[in-house]
Amino acid sequence: KRIDNWTRIRKEMPPAETVLKLSTDPVTLFQDVELSPQDRKMLSVIDGVKTVKEIVDSAWIGSFDGMKILYLLWSIGVLEEKKKLFEKTEPEESISLDDILQPVSEDEYAFLGKVDELYLSLSSSNDYRLLEIDEDADEETIKKSYYRLTREFHPDRSFGAPDPLLKDRLTTIFDALTDAYHHLQNKIKKAPKKERGTPAFSATEHFRNGIEGFKKGAFPAAAVSFSSAAGMDPKNAKYWSYLALSLTKVPDRIQDAESALLKAVVLEPGNADHYANLGMICVMQGNKKGARERFQKALSLDPGNNKAAKGLEKLT
Repeated sequence: KRIDNWTRIRKEMPPAETVLKLSTDPVTLFQDVELSPQDRKMLSVIDGVKTVKEIVDSAWIGSFDGMKILYLLWSIGVLEEKKKLFEKTEPEESISLDDILQPVSEDEYAFLGKVDELYLSLSSSNDYRLLEIDEDADEETIKKSYYRLTREFHPDRSFGAPDPLLKDRLTTIFDALTDAYHHLQNKIKKAPKKERGTPAFSATEHFRNGIEGFKKGAFPAAAVSFSSAAGMDPKNAKYWSYLALSLTKVPDRIQDAESALLKAVVLEPGNADHYANLGMICVMQGNKKGARERFQKALSLDPGNNKAAKGLEKLT
């Protein structure tokens, strides 16, 4: 069972400066626990030298997801604290887990006030005011403002906050920003070509930006770039596939992810990976029947498709 309760993780995990190592208890190491590929990858970076903070900072996924994996491995006993052989004579600066995962250094109460102010103004703000841009702003300016604001007001910033309503308000703001961005994007696309000017980026450049954003964990921004690439070159199945992948990482966008992937299937009906990925999306939705059908379809196209085989095995 995966752990999503941040309060519990913060309470039970050891301090950020703790050095972790693999358990020396063979019973613990060989207990009957099914580890995911992400769990195994995390184990490969545990060297008995890195601290909790260093492991999280160097994680290939977001800080919170990295901390969840560490917590799982710690709680089942696969990892343990490495005892110090001697104490340092010089005092060490204490760093809390809140400091590690805080996305920006902005004062917490100032941020809460900013969220309240924006949330209360949503009903009276138009798309331009919401995105903090002028009405004659070009496509690139709109995109940059959207990236900045969705990063600042992303729902993930509610983790560990004292206000229980913060996540709901951030989600509402995030959705409003996304709607405003798409409205203005569609407005630009419908404008006569002579009014649009030369596109700031080609489809290939949008796709490249999406890849870079995805690697950095900026999934909403990556989704916007992939969406732009797919909009400019709608017959490219790869763009739709990557758009779907990024949308699975954005809160409440799983349905959009499925729609994007279905477009990839239409373009490449013989691609087993598309069906395997659809199966994974069905698993996320709790649709086991649909997942089984998609995995079986993938295997009928490619009997050696590892993702489909593993997905089907977990359903049985």
